[in-house]
Amino acid sequence: MRRWEDSIQEKAKQLWDNHKVVLLIFIIGFPMVIQILFGIFNIVSRMKSWNFRFPDSSNWIGFWGSYLGIIPSGLIAYIVAKMQIDNDNTQNKTSSIQERHVKDLFQINNKIRKLDPVFHYGRTNLAFLNNEFDKIKKVDIKNSEDLEFQLERSEESLRKVEIFVVIGELMLDIQMMPQLRDSNIYKNLRRLETDFDMLSEQINNIYNDAEDRSDEVMLFRHIAGLYKACFFHYKEMLEILSNKIYKYYE
Repeated sequence: MRRWEDSIQEKAKQLWDNHKVVLLIFIIGFPMVIQILFGIFNIVSRMKSWNFRFPDSSNWIGFWGSYLGIIPSGLIAYIVAKMQIDNDNTQNKTSSIQERHVKDLFQINNKIRKLDPVFHYGRTNLAFLNNEFDKIKKVDIKNSEDLEFQLERSEESLRKVEIFVVIGELMLDIQMMPQLRDSNIYKNLRRLETDFDMLSEQINNIYNDAEDRSDEVMLFRHIAGLYKACFFHYKEMLEILSNKIYKYYE
């Protein structure tokens, strides 16, 4: 609905609400006044023997029948048109809200995807999934190269992506969106923040907390579990967003 149409409808509604009695009197009274004036003119015309006269009362009866018949027809047409306009406005408003919601979902999705490098674009940098995760549990404590390499990759990915800045922005955005604020997206985001916090702390302290290679391997396995939990929450958020977005295009 265009703005000028909305403006005209609003002004017409205000005019009717504020002056409906006057308008009804005018609608019925104006033709009656005209009829009285025409009747007076006809009386004068007969007295003065003028040739011109307005239609007689029989024609006026037909006029009044047609005129008064128009009123209910007009009211019915007005009510139907108003219902259609109100329905169109409601549909347009609903469509606008849905479009805004989908736009917000895409915005949240794009921000979550900033974490992709941490998970190697769909897979964790430490490959903590399925069978590969089981292999890491069997790290040879005598071979430190694999352990050092994996830890270096973890530290690099955590430094490269400002994880807590991204998560903080996401939380603020979602808190401004009522439809997402109470959703599983926000819950997973809070869990992701907690897991990343523990993960970052464990990676930073692994050398200080470990007294020997056996402790390092044990802590490494704990880090692997935290990393996998982070990936799970990250993946679930993207799946929920994907389902919500495509729901509007079905």
